Amino acid sequence: MSYDSSDDHIYFNLKSDDTALQMKIETKSNFDLKESKGDHRLLDIFDDACFCYLKTDRVSPANDFPFSEEKVNKNLIGSKGEYKAHFLAEKNHHILDVKALKHPKSITYQLLENASHWLGEISSGVTVSSKTYPELQRVSLSYQYEYGGDITFPLSPLHVGFGLTYVLPVIVAILKSKAGDFIVIENPESHLHPKGQARMAELCAIAAHNGVQIIVETHSDHFLNNKVIAPDESQIYYFKK
Repeated sequence: MSYDSSDDHIYFNLKSDDTALQMKIETKSNFDLKESKGDHRLLDIFDDACFCYLKTDRVSPANDFPFSEEKVNKNLIGSKGEYKAHFLAEKNHHILDVKALKHPKSITYQLLENASHWLGEISSGVTVSSKTYPELQRVSLSYQYEYGGDITFPLSPLHVGFGLTYVLPVIVAILKSKAGDFIVIENPESHLHPKGQARMAELCAIAAHNGVQIIVETHSDHFLNNKVIAPDESQIYYFKK
């Protein structure tokens, strides 16, 4: 990784078995992929299930979300997390590849159950569900709360805390990962209370400890103050003008 303080770009050099890429991150959160000298082809990492990039300006709460069989079949959720609802609807029984990511309260290793329990670290007692409407090319997302033995009726993302929908792509991106995947997340702590920030940091650290490559851009000290991952398994970069 390189950074020139005279401009507003950060460069990451990525290598696969037969291709070397340079990825430029601009301050506007746009990626520019450049083929390195001597390359034979340009790899579109944004269309590769092994890579996930989540922008700061992720999709906001809404009554419905985009539908894309193409993206979901490729195990993609979009750079704004716009396909997270469709992904959960289609992959709800997907078994976690990284078994250590199973939430302590989860009975199974299934994606949807574990996503709900990790989301419960943000808002206690919440479960998430989604439903596709292929004829409309849209997907609905809803939340329910359990209080004692009672369960609320489904609630729209517009009627629960903003942070739930905003952090859901982060949870899905981590839970669907496998060892060797590369994930870049901007501000995973946005709109979360300190406990929620700490738990999302723990989720990322568990994944990283189990072979998932993660780069997090954060302003939260709660992401630094966790004991899940050893110091020699992580690096911290500070940037300033």
